[in-house]
Amino acid sequence: MESKEGRTWIINAFVYFLPVLFLWVIAALWVGSSLPTRYNFLTGLNTSLLADYSPDAFNQSFKSLKLAIFGDVFSDSELPGDSIVGLEMALQGLVPTATLDASSILWTVTPELTPTYEPLDNIETTETPIPSNTPEKNPDNSPTPIQVSTSTATKVVPTATARRDKVLPILECVQDNGDGTITAFFGYKNNNSYQVEIPLGNLNKFTPDPKDRGQPIKFEPGRSPSYPDASFRVVFDGDSITWNLDGESVTASANSDYCDPIMPEDVGDTEDPQLSGGVPNPSPGDLEVCSITITVDDLRVVDPAISSGIAWVKLKYNVEGYTTDYIYSDPLTLCSGGWTEEGGWDGCYSGFIVIKINPDWSPPDASTPFKIKLYAKARDNDGNDTCYHLGQYTMPACCGSCQ
Repeated sequence: MESKEGRTWIINAFVYFLPVLFLWVIAALWVGSSLPTRYNFLTGLNTSLLADYSPDAFNQSFKSLKLAIFGDVFSDSELPGDSIVGLEMALQGLVPTATLDASSILWTVTPELTPTYEPLDNIETTETPIPSNTPEKNPDNSPTPIQVSTSTATKVVPTATARRDKVLPILECVQDNGDGTITAFFGYKNNNSYQVEIPLGNLNKFTPDPKDRGQPIKFEPGRSPSYPDASFRVVFDGDSITWNLDGESVTASANSDYCDPIMPEDVGDTEDPQLSGGVPNPSPGDLEVCSITITVDDLRVVDPAISSGIAWVKLKYNVEGYTTDYIYSDPLTLCSGGWTEEGGWDGCYSGFIVIKINPDWSPPDASTPFKIKLYAKARDNDGNDTCYHLGQYTMPACCGSCQ
């Protein structure tokens, strides 16, 4: 009977002790949530929870029992979110060191190397966002621990774009081709320290059409070479043409400044002109007269780049056995062509020459006719020249002393 009464006393004591313990925990948490001392409480609580205890008789650490008890207490008490965060850190193995920052009231968490435990299933964790300049507070005006971000914002500094100077078009000079056409020599000046590209269009065109007359689209720094090594040249019919470039323009016409004569030392033209074609009329052969005018059309003269330009093109002839030098015609006329885009010369000429026999010439006998060889000759401005054989004629022996 006494043994039963003793057991009853123990059971009654245990029944009364548990509610008291529960109320004590609730009161301590309530006080800690409203006073700054809650940091010390949570620090001690986290440290205690992480303490390692030896297994009990059931091979279960007493620590597991504490985790379950206090996890239920925190959840059932509906404590503020920051208390739950403190419990979560304790369950995850972090021993927080509470540091009170007077300026922002931050709780800085310093992790230590401790055993890691998985959080309880009935604990919901939330991430507290980084506050603005003024820390957020709970309704009870107590500071709220925050999660400290280690990211650093990158300040974007706008880059100023340098202003580009205009590319200026230049008309070097013009040259009369002698056939009703004019050649204009153009250049440019780029005051920028870098290459500027201006594609064909409204900022790089000729007027009137065609808009594209061989002008460049890439402009190197500085000024382009002057005449005769200008950037490019345009052959036109004498009416004015205008190059519009980067908002500026220059106009070439028959009234523009003419180019100075090119001196041989100014141009490295070392190649002879090349002659081809040419149609003599009458055609080479035997003639029954002692004087005749020979015309030549479509005589082509080509001077490779870099050409100094053609000084003149003439016809010439000699009479075999009677003349020691050639007899020349007046300069032929340029009918078409002229300067090429590459800086050479390519043109067609026409003209005439009068061939006649001197009556003082006496052939050895009446059966020996006079033999005449006809040539064309071209000379460039650098002194290079070429002869081109057009054909041979004969005239009667009686054109001499027998006339």
